[in-house]
Amino acid sequence: MNWIEQRAKREQLIRSRYMGIWVELLDAISATIVSYQIHFPDRARNLKVNRNDHAGRLEISGEILTRSMRLDESGSLPRIGIYEGDAAKPETYLDFASEGTEVWIVAGEKKLTTDEASRAFSEDVLF
Repeated sequence: MNWIEQRAKREQLIRSRYMGIWVELLDAISATIVSYQIHFPDRARNLKVNRNDHAGRLEISGEILTRSMRLDESGSLPRIGIYEGDAAKPETYLDFASEGTEVWIVAGEKKLTTDEASRAFSEDVLF
């Protein structure tokens, strides 16, 4: 298989599996929020969470910072935009990558588990 065929296969795999990874990420963040509410109830009083699976959006607001993520399907491959406050443009992106039969999230060149991506997204808001 030449490099074009390999790339086409990787991109096809991403397109067929990104939605499952996206839902896993949203679930990981939701689990993080539940744990935060249990273990830090005083801090969690002012926490607001807005999850809209249909619109492909999740927003968490703490006392100081609001951060949201949106699934961006407008390009050749889907990606996740990370927004600060009410910004119209994303501060950064998380991308989907694949090799073989797996699809995962990457920040730059770093492969992230959904738990690591959840932490990268929510830690500054929560703490």
